[in-house]
Amino acid sequence: MIMNKLFKRLTFLIVVFTISACTKDFDIINTNPNAPDTVPTSYLMTNAQTYIMTTLRNNGLGGRMGMLYAQYWSQLALTDESRYYVFSGLTNNSFRDLYLNLYDLQDIINKCKENPEENGASGYAPNQIAVAMIMQAYTFHIMTDIWGDIPYSEALQAKVNTTPVYDQSEDIYRSLIEKLKEAINLIDVSQPGMRGDIIYTGNMNKWKRFANSLIMRIGLRSGDLNAVREAAPNAFQSNDDNANFQYAATGSAINPLYVDWVENKTLGKQFAVSKTLVDYMLNNNDTMRLAAFATNLEKNPNKPAIYRGLTYGLTNNNSILEFFKGVSLQTERIYKADASTPLMNYDEVLFILAEIDNDEGKFREGVKNSAMNWGVEKASAQQLADEIEYKGLESIINEKWVANYMQGIQGWAEYRRTGYPELKAPVDGYHPSAMVGDLVVPNRRQYPPDESQLNGVNYNKTVEKLLDPGGQQQTPMFWQK
Repeated sequence: MIMNKLFKRLTFLIVVFTISACTKDFDIINTNPNAPDTVPTSYLMTNAQTYIMTTLRNNGLGGRMGMLYAQYWSQLALTDESRYYVFSGLTNNSFRDLYLNLYDLQDIINKCKENPEENGASGYAPNQIAVAMIMQAYTFHIMTDIWGDIPYSEALQAKVNTTPVYDQSEDIYRSLIEKLKEAINLIDVSQPGMRGDIIYTGNMNKWKRFANSLIMRIGLRSGDLNAVREAAPNAFQSNDDNANFQYAATGSAINPLYVDWVENKTLGKQFAVSKTLVDYMLNNNDTMRLAAFATNLEKNPNKPAIYRGLTYGLTNNNSILEFFKGVSLQTERIYKADASTPLMNYDEVLFILAEIDNDEGKFREGVKNSAMNWGVEKASAQQLADEIEYKGLESIINEKWVANYMQGIQGWAEYRRTGYPELKAPVDGYHPSAMVGDLVVPNRRQYPPDESQLNGVNYNKTVEKLLDPGGQQQTPMFWQK
């Protein structure tokens, strides 16, 4: 969806009112940044979806954390983050921006509850509330998987709360399942859907399926298999149900990787596809999906393709030396201006069902649908699925990892939960300031330093419970293996 001048103007107004509502210390999650009352809820939804996906898939939180920690990518230069140095500015900005957009979603909920008829031009009010709740659940789920305990129950209160408590991650998980069920029950498919919705363009049947699929993901990770089984019949049924965000060729909703890599001329200077991923896929003869992920180094079209990943966790000098020997970069499909990016796909539902029932058939269906989702023809996708060896949980998670390419935070979470795939500790060792002990990858992200100043009492109570309050990266999540 291309945002027109009116939307840009309204987005500007939202930013202006947001900043004016904040304290001089930019107290983000502890201040209510209300948008002006005249902004339609449809614009709030477009704005929230756009900037949530931008924050999660940009060069920062998406590239320099998620795609590195899951070892889909390796850093080419300034390789500190692949060796687990944490830039405080990136963490501060990501934490702040996600809460700002959660506020936009809460604003939709509040407006539709208080004045359903007045806001009816953007869709049937309960449907609007449901979409906003599902997007909030998606966002909070990812945030608690990154940081663990976070402000949740008091974070989006209508009245200004300068010191929201940090809720336990396990409690947040339970609440999210209930919130998703509540959202599902609100949906009336006979009534108009949410306008301004980029993901499903207001198709409420698909929002129902997405909500049930999210319940399956959250339920599996937290061990609530009853919730998984209850949601499964109404979850995604095919790739047609996939939740994807479509970037625009121009304007505010342009792919952030296009801006970072093409417009800012950094393509091939920051990331290459990781050797961990390339080697795994080559060993499985999975070259058709690999061709969608990584560039072919063989320039002669009459010769077999060559793919070579960059070793993970090199120092700057060693990374540059390996780069000059030839490594595969990301394909244009990943960074083109109007690319689409997944929130969750049908193949993940199949892998979840395969795991809880040790179902080889569902596993192979998951591989096939993932391959088709990446542009592989059905017959070739079926052949790939038939030929991959099945070894239970290891195979399921390994292939789920491949299918989750571009969802780096999910790949990282599944490794923490199961120990698969076989990721590598940084080859050249940890950054001198990394505080991860002997972990292969961090168990969580350090909290934003701003929080120690803006919400110090609750921040201190939370970090005191961690194994390593100084580094905060070693304490496992409640759902970890």
